[in-house]
Amino acid sequence: MKSNNEYSVQPFTLERKLVEDANRIGQTIPFIHGIFDADITEVRSKIKELRNSKKINLSLSAYLLHCFVSTINETKQVQACKSWNNKVYTFNEVDVFFPIELENKTVKPHIVRSANQLKALELEQNIISAKKEEKIKIDSKQKTFMTFPSFLRILFYKYWMKRPLKRKLFFGTAYFSAGGMFSKGQLWGIPIPMQTIGLFVGTIEKKPVFENNTTTEKEFICLTLSVDHSIVDGAQQARFISRLKQNIATLIDQI
Repeated sequence: MKSNNEYSVQPFTLERKLVEDANRIGQTIPFIHGIFDADITEVRSKIKELRNSKKINLSLSAYLLHCFVSTINETKQVQACKSWNNKVYTFNEVDVFFPIELENKTVKPHIVRSANQLKALELEQNIISAKKEEKIKIDSKQKTFMTFPSFLRILFYKYWMKRPLKRKLFFGTAYFSAGGMFSKGQLWGIPIPMQTIGLFVGTIEKKPVFENNTTTEKEFICLTLSVDHSIVDGAQQARFISRLKQNIATLIDQI
């Protein structure tokens, strides 16, 4: 690293190159974004109750991931992929691409394989295990690939994106990010995923709600659901959001 009194210079890491490439590919997908919030007042209360009475540690992000995966599992067409020869592949497994921040503040690209076959607590353990790694592992093939010029790497990505089996292997079938939970105030994010469907978790906000002739303060989580419009219609996205909100409210009772 070079530095002087006016600025410092650091190398552009391989990890950041991966993010840059993913953004360039994501920008070619015709996404429509649904911005909404969900009541998590009872959910957070029950998570605290599980932690205190049953000694069960379940994070809110792992629970939301569980709800997201469960909703996809009910309507798997929302994670379908189109191939180069105009065939639509709908996978039974839900492989979730989940960027995880490590202790050193670097972001690790992590894929939760067959997430629809895992329970909420198993998803929690999967995330914890991924976070324990001190640094991102990049093998020799990946390092060699990242030395290619940007335009050449993009050609490879475009080739893989048109091959659903390769796309599932390298990038998963769905995207989930809890990056917004690190902020404060009211925040919704607009992700640029490489998958057909993605959920971005924003901040938690408190706001008054009038019900049963009284005004009470409740907690809401800011969420953004992004879908590839070439695969998923707006009405289907709206129904998915409604079902997701129902699952967020009810699946906590099955833990």
